[in-house]
Amino acid sequence: MNTRNKTIILIITIFAISGCKKNSVEPLPSTNKNYIPINIGDVRQIVSLADSSTILMKVVGTRKRSDSTKVFEMEWTYGIQKPNTHYYLLKDGYFMSTNLTSDSDSVNPFKEQRLGKVTPVNSEMWKSIIGSSDSTFFIASYYKELNTLCGTFSNVYGFTLTQTVGGIIDTILTPYYAENIGYIGTDAQQMALRASYLKVANHEYGTLWPAKNVSSVGLSKRNVNNNILVQVITAYSLLGNKNFK
Repeated sequence: MNTRNKTIILIITIFAISGCKKNSVEPLPSTNKNYIPINIGDVRQIVSLADSSTILMKVVGTRKRSDSTKVFEMEWTYGIQKPNTHYYLLKDGYFMSTNLTSDSDSVNPFKEQRLGKVTPVNSEMWKSIIGSSDSTFFIASYYKELNTLCGTFSNVYGFTLTQTVGGIIDTILTPYYAENIGYIGTDAQQMALRASYLKVANHEYGTLWPAKNVSSVGLSKRNVNNNILVQVITAYSLLGNKNFK
C-alpha cells in the first residue's frame, strides 16, 4: 500500500459533526496571540456526531528526549480503550510531534513533524515532514469563527493538509485551532470532529461526553473495528503521521 493510501486509511474515521452550540467563547486573556497553548493539566475531548465516539487528550507532564530537549507528554484515550502516549514540542514557531529517541536519519533523527504554527499568518504554507521528499504541505487559513459542541470560537485558523499527486492538489484534512485556546476539531473528506470539552490553563468549556468506541457508522464498505480509531487518529490531525520513512 502506498503512502497516500495509508494516509487516507489513517484519517478516514474523522466523522461528520453537526448541531453545535451557538454560545460564543472568548479567547483566554493574553498579551500574545497563541494558537497552540500547551499546559500540563490541559484536557481536550473531541466527539463524532456520526456515532458519538470520543477521543480524550490530556497533557500529563514533560519528558526529556535523548538529546535532552524537553517535550510534552500527552495521553490519548480512544473511546474506552487504554491510553496511548505521544510526545510534542514547540520549536521554531511550530507545534511538532516527535519521537523520544533518534535514529540514523541525519536530517530528521527524531521524526519531527510540523503540525501547526503558534502564530500563523493567513495563506502561509509549510512542509509537514522535515527531510521528506514527498509533496505534503500545510496551508494556514483564517476563519472568523467555528462552531463546536462546547461553543462558538472566534479568530480560528485551519491548517489544511494538502498533497500534490500528478499535478493535482488534493486536500486531505483540516485541523482547527482557536486563538489562545488551541485545537478544537478537524474536518476531513466530508467528515468532522468537534470539541465537546476543553480545559485550557484551568479554564473549562463544555461537558465531558461518555467515553465510547468508534463504530462503523459513516464508514461504508470499509472494514471497521474498535481499534480503527487508534490507527486513523495517528495521522496528521494532531499526532503526526508515523508511517513516513
